[in-house]
Amino acid sequence: MTLGAVPVFCVLSYFYIDKPLAVHLRSANYNVLQVFSLITRLGVSTGYLVASFLFFLCFRYLNKKEAYAHQALFVFSSIAVSGLLADLLKFLFGRYRPKMLFEQGLYGFTLFHGGYAFNSFPSGHANTITAAAVALYFIYPRFRHFYAVVAILVIVSRLVLGSHYLGDVVAGSYLGILTTLYLKSIFDRKGISLQQPMLQGDGSSG
Repeated sequence: MTLGAVPVFCVLSYFYIDKPLAVHLRSANYNVLQVFSLITRLGVSTGYLVASFLFFLCFRYLNKKEAYAHQALFVFSSIAVSGLLADLLKFLFGRYRPKMLFEQGLYGFTLFHGGYAFNSFPSGHANTITAAAVALYFIYPRFRHFYAVVAILVIVSRLVLGSHYLGDVVAGSYLGILTTLYLKSIFDRKGISLQQPMLQGDGSSG
């Protein structure tokens, strides 16, 4: 699936997949729910934002290691910017969460509506974990499989726990990817490398 096809998939998912999948996942085993309730916490943005910002301050003003400061800033920016965009879209679309379907039979959108029950689209957890995974991939690409597994588990957790529909997590991930790629292009245009310092221009061996 190309990035350009994602919006089309989300529309099709809304009409044909989201509701029946949510109904099916509602019968998940209690033990499975307990496991995913722990995994889903990895999609909360607060810890990533605080840690990356503190690392930025440390490497920028204390240890004076510019390369590491740039890496921390990139991770922070990717999660923060994509998160703000996700929050804006949540308000604009005002999509009912699955619980509204099960409790009140409500399915669809209430534009420009705030509140937890009305901010299902896009998924903030999926957005956060995807932005973090892609950002870290550009810095430490050797762990790409680990990032992918963690991201997938968090995304699936949002479905299993009944917090989001499939279209929500796909859109959240899509937004995280696009935002991080865009920020990477800005860093590239400014000539800021995100690679580990020891990997940059190692010509010491002649």
